[in-house]
Amino acid sequence: MPRERILSTLPYGDFPEWTERVDIFDREGLSLPAFLRRLLVEVRRYPAVILTGTWQADQIAAMLIARMRTPPPVIMADASWRRGTNALDRLARVSAVRAMCGRHMIFCVLSSWELDRFPVKWRVSADRVRFTPFCFTLPEPELDLPVRDDGGVFVGGGLRRGRRRDPLRDYGALIEAAPHVEAPITIASNELDSARLPPNTRAGPVSRERFARLLREAGVVVVPIRAGIDRSAGQQTYLNAMALGKPVIVTDTPGVRDYIDDRETGLIVPSGDAEALAGAITWVLDPGNLAEVERMRIRARDVARARFSRRNYIDHLLRVVEGVART
Repeated sequence: MPRERILSTLPYGDFPEWTERVDIFDREGLSLPAFLRRLLVEVRRYPAVILTGTWQADQIAAMLIARMRTPPPVIMADASWRRGTNALDRLARVSAVRAMCGRHMIFCVLSSWELDRFPVKWRVSADRVRFTPFCFTLPEPELDLPVRDDGGVFVGGGLRRGRRRDPLRDYGALIEAAPHVEAPITIASNELDSARLPPNTRAGPVSRERFARLLREAGVVVVPIRAGIDRSAGQQTYLNAMALGKPVIVTDTPGVRDYIDDRETGLIVPSGDAEALAGAITWVLDPGNLAEVERMRIRARDVARARFSRRNYIDHLLRVVEGVART
């Protein structure tokens, strides 16, 4: 007997593995009220629904579904939320997550560390949380575009509107390390004042196209994450770099060791340690280490493409659905 189809707002229409099992809810052109009305009608026709935590509309939909008399199972993909910047904000966010909760709800996180942390942070039952390893997001045709290694150091930052501080990225140690690095450093961030940076360092917002080009041209990609954060971060940037065969340096923060084997598929350095960061960058760019760096980057490319593809992420999400169906 064929398995029942499920509903999802995730637009993975380019992947047969997804469309063979999933009906994609088309939100194109819908206002928020129209999106919610239509989705709440549609979910009643399906045995399960997959939403995504990165869209506020989906979060609101999850709260409304929880109020249904018999809600279908809901799988919330990428439930990697920050707690908020102050006590009132944190209380509001906790209340919002609690409003989604119920025996029908499964939260998918992007690190094994969050399996323990997420239930405590959001006050939900641990049996409602699953680890679904994330993936590189570069379109597959871009993986075969020419790459270079003469672009120096590229720091894939978190771009935000205005000049608000990114609470996940740590540029302080990087800027301190920059004078000890004999290569140009480009930081994709709009929160730094280029006039106050070391001479070999420049920063500014970049388009998606330029971001991808900087990845392809970089000699090394650095993803500096702040210490003490309560969620995993940076996977998209360093997995995209790894899939292109770029050496990556990432600070030792939640989730990193789920994706990177130190000195095998990348370098992991202590968060906030400028000396260690400068040493790692210098080691990667040293021609004397070319053979070892080459081995590491090829291993990173092979592992990223084999283990952290969009198809594998889809498979993890569908396994969660199947697990819910058996319970």
